[in-house]
Amino acid sequence: MVELIVNALQREKRYAILHDGVLSRLQLSPVTNSTLVGNIFYGKVVSIEKGLNAAFVDIGIGKNGYLHRDQLPSYLLSPLDESTKKEKLIHHWVREGEKIVVQVKKDGTELKGPFLTGLIEWGGQYLIYLPFARRIHLSKKITDEQTRYQLESFVRKLLKDDEGVIIRTQCANATTNEIEQELITLRTAFSNMISRLSSLKPPALLYEHDEWLTQLKNEILTGEGGTILVDEFSLYQQIKTWLKQTPKWSIYRYQGNENIFSAYQVEGQLDKLRQPKVWLPNGSFIVIEQTEAMTVIDVNTGKFTGKNSLEDTVVETNRLAAVEIARQLRLRDISGIIIVDFIDMKSDVDRNIVLTALQNEIKQDTKRVHVIGFTELGLLQLTRKKTRNSWLTETTETCPICDGRGRVISAESLAFRLERELWELKNGEYEAVIVELTPDVKQFFIGEKGGHHKQLEETLFVRIHMKEINNAYPFYRISFVGQQRDAERILLT
Repeated sequence: MVELIVNALQREKRYAILHDGVLSRLQLSPVTNSTLVGNIFYGKVVSIEKGLNAAFVDIGIGKNGYLHRDQLPSYLLSPLDESTKKEKLIHHWVREGEKIVVQVKKDGTELKGPFLTGLIEWGGQYLIYLPFARRIHLSKKITDEQTRYQLESFVRKLLKDDEGVIIRTQCANATTNEIEQELITLRTAFSNMISRLSSLKPPALLYEHDEWLTQLKNEILTGEGGTILVDEFSLYQQIKTWLKQTPKWSIYRYQGNENIFSAYQVEGQLDKLRQPKVWLPNGSFIVIEQTEAMTVIDVNTGKFTGKNSLEDTVVETNRLAAVEIARQLRLRDISGIIIVDFIDMKSDVDRNIVLTALQNEIKQDTKRVHVIGFTELGLLQLTRKKTRNSWLTETTETCPICDGRGRVISAESLAFRLERELWELKNGEYEAVIVELTPDVKQFFIGEKGGHHKQLEETLFVRIHMKEINNAYPFYRISFVGQQRDAERILLT
């Protein structure tokens, strides 16, 4: 049974896919530390670095973005032959001080700005419009060769000048009129955005991409179907309009006081994602260690001794680990270089069993995963495409006690958790609560000028008293729930 659980009632928007109650996919959209991927900016080139063959572009976010020569439309669309083009460095294609339209391709880090591209992608339901690409790509999920040929031939006739498109999976089920109308709509919307440039001074945000809502819609339109449970009314209504395009889902609005993720046992599974050790069904386990350079995963037999030979025990443990590793990469959104230290296997037959299990599970991943293979030391190498920071990085911060050797839940994430707990008091017989919390959690919780605190009190009909406490790391606890007169008495003592 597939369940899509959507938690959109509070500021942090989240959704989870469950298969028979087990968390399979997770997507969240923090309010403040959100991704910039997909956003389009009108920027200004502030420096040219010939050694890097790249330009640094001010897009108004504090850190200049990195724009490689190969991501420039002027380079891609040049009539020069490939060998001549590659000889010309970045300064032949863009100059310092030039105004340029760019899109964020990959989020920045604490030390680096975002990775930019001038090859804009403008997404729709059936097509992704590429105004400066002059190429056509088809979704690999469209496997019928005749369908692929017909779609490519039809779309090619619709394109103008330097245009290109990515043909999405849903396009295979669309009529030619729907495809043509969407291309016209995308082309017009992009043209309208570009027409605004004459009235703007860079840096300026041209288009803000709601990655979370886009992912949710794609999940519904391309997913296998099942049950959708939503806790927020306006999104519930919006999803119902999407469902007119697909009969695979049934939808219900959740109205319980308990947070929807807690009610469907998702919250407990999320807490486990912060732990490096992950237990497997047979008593063995894996340990996941994320570093700046790469992620290292170690496989251990743990309590599992097997019933047959040592070789069978090793293969079974490694097979289960391979499936769980692919799942953890999705859930934790781990990307970049990944090294897996499986328990030593002596034969290629055993290694192929493990690789097959891993590759079958990887098919569920929406991001590109490249399995390179085993090294001479028996370590498995793979990479996963990065577009944003991992879930651990997004929801934790450097621990002030251990000076970065470990991590604690961030003040922002705790503020969101507190908000969800307080929502569970709605429609109860309580007048007031007292929350003891550190100043950093309080700052995120109350919002700008305390506006969110006041709004939450009015919505829940509960007076929220906050008492600041000192702690070495972000922390809160609800110390009282009851009547207002009792809360006032406690606060005076």
